[in-house]
Amino acid sequence: MASHVNAGDALRALAAKFDQRVSDVKLKTVKALVETVKEYTPVDTGNLKSGWHDDGTGTDIGMATVISNEVPYGPFVEWGTSRMEPRAMMQRTILEAPIIARSVIADVAGGTP
Repeated sequence: MASHVNAGDALRALAAKFDQRVSDVKLKTVKALVETVKEYTPVDTGNLKSGWHDDGTGTDIGMATVISNEVPYGPFVEWGTSRMEPRAMMQRTILEAPIIARSVIADVAGGTP
């Protein structure tokens, strides 16, 4: 009977470790995505680049995380205007998201992507 309790404890410990790794992957992926969009953001005053942030739900498993920027002229820089080419900071970051996530997963797992 005691072996069943030990097996149950071992499974709970394994599940907790798995949940922690998933949380680590999500948090690190969100941070990497924020850093990537900042790298793609052009700098004039620095307001737009420093305005990127996530909504703080980075470790909640099953919760979506929103990366946003409240600088009013951000959409014009992202999508362009009749006088300015689009910079596509977020669009480029979204295209790289699978690569970034794979890299983070490999890092958390201790291997290579």
